[in-house]
Amino acid sequence: MCSYRPKPTYLGEAQQTLKMATDEGAEKLTPETLAWATARILSAESTVEKNRHSSAELTGASTDAKESANRLLKMVRDAKGSKSMRPEDFAKKVESNEQAEALSDKNLSQASTDLALSQGRLANANARNVRLESEVALDREFESARRQFGKEEAEVYKQGDNLLLRLKGLSFASNQAVIGSSNFPLLAKVQRVIREIGATKVVVEGHTDSVGGKELNAELSTRRAEAIQAYMVSNKNVAPDRISAIGYGDTKPISSNKTAAGRAQNRRVDLIISADSNAKKE
Repeated sequence: MCSYRPKPTYLGEAQQTLKMATDEGAEKLTPETLAWATARILSAESTVEKNRHSSAELTGASTDAKESANRLLKMVRDAKGSKSMRPEDFAKKVESNEQAEALSDKNLSQASTDLALSQGRLANANARNVRLESEVALDREFESARRQFGKEEAEVYKQGDNLLLRLKGLSFASNQAVIGSSNFPLLAKVQRVIREIGATKVVVEGHTDSVGGKELNAELSTRRAEAIQAYMVSNKNVAPDRISAIGYGDTKPISSNKTAAGRAQNRRVDLIISADSNAKKE
């Protein structure tokens, strides 16, 4: 059975590097560093001998020995470049300069990281401010729109980032989708709101009560929504590509269809307006 031989296993590389440094003139060029590295390697050998069954101790000793030997070898090679200073002093100065440069690079890297974090926090703060400004602008637009309509004309709601105009005062003849002149004053107010808000998108929703067939109600609500859409486009309030119409028939009631009052509330046209506070028109 072969005996345990820790030195070649854990310290062979360090000892080889130590020999290389010695062969390159460590005794003459860097005697102080040679003595230091030799002592470190001897200490590592002692640690290996005493802790042959501890993987952590053996790995630590091996690493320390290799780093010490590598430093010695580098010092020897740096010392060869000395012209006016004692070779070892020159090598130590090179090492000191390199450490200072490494520290500077580390500080610069940390500064860059800190700057990136600060910029990230600033960007988040700016985004929050933009959202807050948008919310404030929407609240202002909501109040302005609400004040323009009487109770029987329209209800104004905030729906996420949009405004919802529920046109209570809009009326059509039975089973018709023709806009009568009695609706013009109300639609004029709607147009003013759209213009003041600077709408980027408008969706016209038509709704009916549950009286009549499903297909008839869907078709009628669509024709009425499209009539409002055409009116807005013809009056140049909204570009054709920014307004759409959809009929929901009786699928989205807001009140009970069991009473006349409830059915009257369900027969309605809603406008969903996407607002852009930066695009308002004078």
